[in-house]
Amino acid sequence: MKTAHSALTESLKKLTPLEDYNPASHTHPYVYQLTESDKDVFVYGSRHFTSSADSELTSIITSIKEFQPDVFITESIRELTSRFSAEERKVFLDNLREVSYEEALKRAEPYLGLKVALEIESAVI
Repeated sequence: MKTAHSALTESLKKLTPLEDYNPASHTHPYVYQLTESDKDVFVYGSRHFTSSADSELTSIITSIKEFQPDVFITESIRELTSRFSAEERKVFLDNLREVSYEEALKRAEPYLGLKVALEIESAVI
């Protein structure tokens, strides 16, 4: 049986390499799911936005809640929180749990995704 790590590694190899990536070749959101053994990887690529009137707001929230990830990874959050001490990271995540979707979105859509993942108790890295 494959471990979650090996399934993720194998699934990620199937993604488009950055040098071959062409943002004009797909629509937004860019959504797909990869399955290896009994492990699933769900990829959601959105445009960058901060408006609560954006139509992708509901799509991001619904997609994360429906998929129910065990682990949630999003761009820029890991880089930001890597500079925090363990206590600062905990405070940051606790504060994000308390704000509205609109408040989280004011910082950009990765924060919104992270807030939703925290609500459904996904591990965040």
